[in-house]
Amino acid sequence: MWKVVADALFGLSKAAVFVDERAVGDILNHTNSLLQGHASTRIAQVFSPRSTTKHTPLTRRHVLESAVAAYDYRITVGSTEDIVLGSALFDLAVALHAWCAEAKSDTSETASDSAVSLLKQALQKEPGNPVYWTALGNMYFLGKPKAAQHAYIKALEHDSKVRSMFVLS
Repeated sequence: MWKVVADALFGLSKAAVFVDERAVGDILNHTNSLLQGHASTRIAQVFSPRSTTKHTPLTRRHVLESAVAAYDYRITVGSTEDIVLGSALFDLAVALHAWCAEAKSDTSETASDSAVSLLKQALQKEPGNPVYWTALGNMYFLGKPKAAQHAYIKALEHDSKVRSMFVLS
């Protein structure tokens, strides 16, 4: 259930404008009330969702923060099976990485490092997943080009069909 909630919030966070801002706010308030007090040590040191009020303008960042919190909670209450846990860690890493780009705060670098760490944990659970390797390459792309290249090569080794993701038009 939490994957569906988190995926929906993550998708909603990509919207530039909310058609029914009140409905989105109600969803966030309900979700956040369910998640309050459940932040794990995975994200607690770098991320804490901001609460919204009726007078606070609703932003993409608010929705993204709820998505990150929901992905984190999914790991806490989810399966310990490697494939399921790897998928949950991957989702949290991608959402946290997106939050870093949106937040641009003083904790963004630490949060970015946490996203990479989470993705590496996902790769430990499922080392042959080329999507995880590609995501790691994308996270490393600007700051660590050699590490990014290594991750892309690993992705290609595990699935040569991934090659189509690297073709530029």
